[in-house]
Amino acid sequence: MVDFLTGSPWRDMRMHLRLHGGGGMRVQTISDVVVAGRNPEWILSAQGNAALAVPANRDEIERTPRGSKRIFIAGEFRDGRPWIRVECSDRELEDVFLRFCESVLSGVANGMAPGLAISQALMQFRLLFEMLEAGIDRERVIGLMGELVVLEWLLENNLNPVLHWRGPFGETHDFLWSSVHLEVKALPGSGPQRFRVANLQQLQEPDNGHLFLIGVPLTPGSETIGDLVSRVYRLTPPAHVEELERALLSAGCSVPVPEQWNSMGFSPGAVGAWRVKAGFPRIVPELLVNGVVPEGVSDVRYTVSLEAAETFRVPREDVLEVIRSGVSGS
Repeated sequence: MVDFLTGSPWRDMRMHLRLHGGGGMRVQTISDVVVAGRNPEWILSAQGNAALAVPANRDEIERTPRGSKRIFIAGEFRDGRPWIRVECSDRELEDVFLRFCESVLSGVANGMAPGLAISQALMQFRLLFEMLEAGIDRERVIGLMGELVVLEWLLENNLNPVLHWRGPFGETHDFLWSSVHLEVKALPGSGPQRFRVANLQQLQEPDNGHLFLIGVPLTPGSETIGDLVSRVYRLTPPAHVEELERALLSAGCSVPVPEQWNSMGFSPGAVGAWRVKAGFPRIVPELLVNGVVPEGVSDVRYTVSLEAAETFRVPREDVLEVIRSGVSGS
């Protein structure tokens, strides 16, 4: 697939509006792609919705494919010329909509008719759109799978971790003991070991405490969220079942587990562990001037490659011992 995108054009247009004011529909030409002598366009609608307009002919407009609940597709005429417009009415879907648009642009750049390119992209992305529209996206499923794998591992080692599982409640780290925190990240089952960091605090050690990164390799397989929940239930002491259910509900996963959560299966690998401390590849407030990001910068996210953190890897048994003892290993 041809990659035309280096960032969200709609975010850039919204930023321009905030800085310079104005209103109405905004249009940005996509100069890298030509369709029937015209360029497609990024559009920010007057309502603030993200959209893509692809040049078309009259016959294609009449055969415009159907969209979904929050993805609107229609033929239109602007300045007397026909277009097919695809618009996303839900900003929560916008990152996936960007990838959808990339697929459409790749198709038309390779000579595919605009209507066909949109139809094929819809076939590829429809299930994901439907999951997102239902409030359960792929990243949420993967994130919960990773945390449940670690929860099961800790239960099997008699650490009674249910009361310490705080990820579903929006805490900075996923498991919290008084002096030991665990941050869980799902990792690719093969290839480069990379993960996304959501903010500047996620890889920051607790005051006078220790932080371990726990990596969970996931490859496609048959194990679902429901399978893991069933096993975790059996391992959880009866006195803590109610707290387990509360954590699952906070994560958006009711019990019994809805089918939407079981729509993807994985084969989890053995968990790995890294000690996060000075020198670990990360961005934390102490590395910034005065401990804060520059004025005008927000929503800082970044990717970490664990190939650069090999010297920080520790045996996972060491993590269990540190939790039990409450003191750091060497």
